Amino acid sequence: MAGRRIGIGASGGTLAGRRQRRLHADMHKRACGGAGETGGAHAPSNISRNARPPGMAIPPEVDLRLSVLDLLGDGATRTIVWVTDRMADRFGLDDAERGEVHAVSGRPKFGMRVRQAVSHLRIADYLANSETGSFAITQAGRTALASRPGRMTNEFLMSHSTAYRRHRDAQAARKSRLGGGAGMPAETEGMVAILDVLGVKGQGGPEDHARLHKGWRDLLSASRYLLEDSEALRGRYTLSAFSDTMFVTASASGAAGGAEELLLAFSDVAWRLVVRSIESDVPVRGCVSYGRYYGGARSLFTGSAVDEAARYHALPQWIGVSAAPSANRALSRSIRRRSDPRNRFYTRYDIPLGSSVERDAWVVNWPRQYDDEEPGEAMESVLARIDGKLDGITDVDAALKWRNTRKFCTDMLAE
Repeated sequence: MAGRRIGIGASGGTLAGRRQRRLHADMHKRACGGAGETGGAHAPSNISRNARPPGMAIPPEVDLRLSVLDLLGDGATRTIVWVTDRMADRFGLDDAERGEVHAVSGRPKFGMRVRQAVSHLRIADYLANSETGSFAITQAGRTALASRPGRMTNEFLMSHSTAYRRHRDAQAARKSRLGGGAGMPAETEGMVAILDVLGVKGQGGPEDHARLHKGWRDLLSASRYLLEDSEALRGRYTLSAFSDTMFVTASASGAAGGAEELLLAFSDVAWRLVVRSIESDVPVRGCVSYGRYYGGARSLFTGSAVDEAARYHALPQWIGVSAAPSANRALSRSIRRRSDPRNRFYTRYDIPLGSSVERDAWVVNWPRQYDDEEPGEAMESVLARIDGKLDGITDVDAALKWRNTRKFCTDMLAE
């Protein structure tokens, strides 16, 4: 798979694309033990490495759903890591294919597709969470599996799952409210995040501007992929950008965990964006707030949560993402102790605000998370970039921001 780039919807409507889909469908049936050809009770498959024709691209997410459900048909509770490994075995992925990362998000491509398949099955009520990171098949899932569908497309789920149909209807209603119109703007309770790029002013010649524009485009693309990949944020978020500023909202409507669910989910996106921004040479600083906002005309948002984020996001003198006062209060109410297992990405820190310091604030701990997820030289490479900036910067304000960022990394990695 080295050098191959696989795009979303790459099969298209061409003859080659139709052949590719037929091969995927055939592979998918074999991976499910002949699903769609014969009836009968569930019998977990033992698939050889020849289940996937040689040279075929990693299968699309929709062709993984039935195989995931079949894999969990024994009723055991499994983790996403276990499911991803067994699915890779079923589809005969070699080490290179298992480790292949998405060009934009930087995450393992096959793992992303398995998580997306699991997410659709959860929405359809075919899988249910039993504990953090674990899930098992439900009775509705057993019934769907027993029907032996050829593929579990969105259309199949819409017609067979009331829960999935309700979710899609609610998703469409939210898009309609935010789509613009002549009526009153919709009042929404939820999360607002603002991120802007540091160092845009004073760029030199055309090459510097071209580098900046490319880095910003890459960061926006990564943001869309990461937001869509988040089970808690998918279908709830909006993403817009103007000049060097990114604006994200996420509605809490229908979110069982309310503020906590959205803020914790966004922190998983935020730490990856901070790392990506440094690597792409478009370092971002920003914040997340929580409260009420109004969305009406396209890309226009107003309200207290927007006002707070707009005022607060430029105060921290560093590269990173922190919680504005409203989000700080919400996190303090829900996360009672530092070791709370629900919180993987926030930590307490004294944020430099120029002439003052915000004590004991909630911040996204991106250095520690990146070092944990990519052990070895990955974080060392980021630190080398920061040191390189410090060696070459003459602007006092910019140097202080990079210095504060370097200290934050050192403090977090020392814990």
